Amino acid sequence: MTRKFLFVLTAIALCAVPLVLRADWPTDDQLTKWVQLPDPNGWDVKVTSPKILADDFLCESTDPITDVHFWGSWRHDDVGQITNIHLSIHDDLVGAQPSQPGLLLWEKDVDPSEFRIKWVGDSQQGWHDPNTGEWIPGDHFGMYQVNIDFTRDQWFWQQGTPDNPIVYWLDIQVTVADPLTTDFGWKTSIDHWRDDAAWRDEEWSPTQPWEKLEDQSGVTLDMAFVITTIPEPGIFAIAGLGLLALLRFRRR
Repeated sequence: MTRKFLFVLTAIALCAVPLVLRADWPTDDQLTKWVQLPDPNGWDVKVTSPKILADDFLCESTDPITDVHFWGSWRHDDVGQITNIHLSIHDDLVGAQPSQPGLLLWEKDVDPSEFRIKWVGDSQQGWHDPNTGEWIPGDHFGMYQVNIDFTRDQWFWQQGTPDNPIVYWLDIQVTVADPLTTDFGWKTSIDHWRDDAAWRDEEWSPTQPWEKLEDQSGVTLDMAFVITTIPEPGIFAIAGLGLLALLRFRRR
């Protein structure tokens, strides 16, 4: 293998590194489609099956959702095992009161081989079960981040544009190995957009519709999550130009 060929391989690798090696999500604003950061002293709302939680977000670009990241905690800090995460994306049920998900557009069951969950810090947080009305301040301390990357065939392609933005809803439901002793909650956010998040149980009926999420004082609750996409084609073009420049410099 010649030195010139090795140089070409190195140049290709150097140009590709920024595209494939990244943290939990890209820091580039063009790649991060939506961010609602966690409230380190907020609430974790029960999202263990059959509970379903949902929050809305705005789309202004026609590109795919390739990653979903969200934060949560274990009730009483009794850490269990997540066996499945069900994600779905819905349109917005226009005119509904309360604001809520509409038509199912995409869904995915994610098993433990397809997500990463990691501890990200300790802070005093509360627990809320919307079915029972249970509010427990200072219930737990551990905070976790769940990172889910989809394969290309699993991407959801959005349709919003700056001139015609579209509201979508992200729904999450978590299944745990031992629901009798462990519960996982989706963490509330410091960021608020539009209306309240919503909840319901899987066994939906006309008598058990979507309910809005508010705290004990009636303050809106939104959920903590990040949605990201792939690099724009222009980024790959820039990488290619960088490679050509390196090769040209080498010839000289």
